[in-house]
Amino acid sequence: MAPKTKSQGTHTHPALYNSSCISENTEEDQNSIEPYISSQLRDLACTADPNGGRCLITRRGTPIDASRLVAQVTEDDILAKLKYVWMVAGYFNVDTRYNILFLRVDWHQLFDQKQWMLVPQIHILRELKRIYLVEGHKSVNLAEVFTSSIYMYYLLPAPTMQEYICRFPEEDTHHAPPYPYLGALPSHVRPHFVVFNAGLKLQALGGVKFQLLDMMRSIVPRLDEAVEMLLIIESLYRMWTEVEVPPKRPKRRRVESPEFSSIHTG
Repeated sequence: MAPKTKSQGTHTHPALYNSSCISENTEEDQNSIEPYISSQLRDLACTADPNGGRCLITRRGTPIDASRLVAQVTEDDILAKLKYVWMVAGYFNVDTRYNILFLRVDWHQLFDQKQWMLVPQIHILRELKRIYLVEGHKSVNLAEVFTSSIYMYYLLPAPTMQEYICRFPEEDTHHAPPYPYLGALPSHVRPHFVVFNAGLKLQALGGVKFQLLDMMRSIVPRLDEAVEMLLIIESLYRMWTEVEVPPKRPKRRRVESPEFSSIHTG
């Protein structure tokens, strides 16, 4: 069967380049991104991205969107829980370079429509399982756990996904869902952001879990690993979003006694 013609989305202008990175899209493109991602954040993410700001899936440079794994519109209660379980110091800002994916416009739309997700490699998921589910830690600084500059991820499509993938410069190779020969994709995004996004989508796609498992089996050769990977993601997502955040302790003011004060003030 001949591959279908892939949609180019609503944006067809050429991308601009800034050194080795894809630059900020035009105002027309920015209107498609809600909420807006600043040029400074895009530059930081582009510098960290091993793909140089090109689309993670197609390796194309135009037209490109920046997409958040943990959305800015995530409920405050959930963000508070993630701040606690990931031990984020200070204000939890989802606008970090490690939460930003570069995707071609049509693939960004499919991503937001829950047509596909990223899945970390098994050893990464087992490490998160050890921390939270085996040893039972409630709050761990994952910024100190995941310090590599590049991580590898599998693309897991929803059962309704029909898009073919043609990766630059492999013009004659078309990957059909569930993309068994695509292999793992390199990215700078951190695993915990990916797991949260995947867990959210697995919850939404709960009615097709067996179909998702069949697709995962075609991507990961071992059946037991395919089952384990999806179960770990579901369990981590449930733990992270159901944890009870301890109330903040009020800061205690130091009050000096008159005797102590008089000694030091003479």
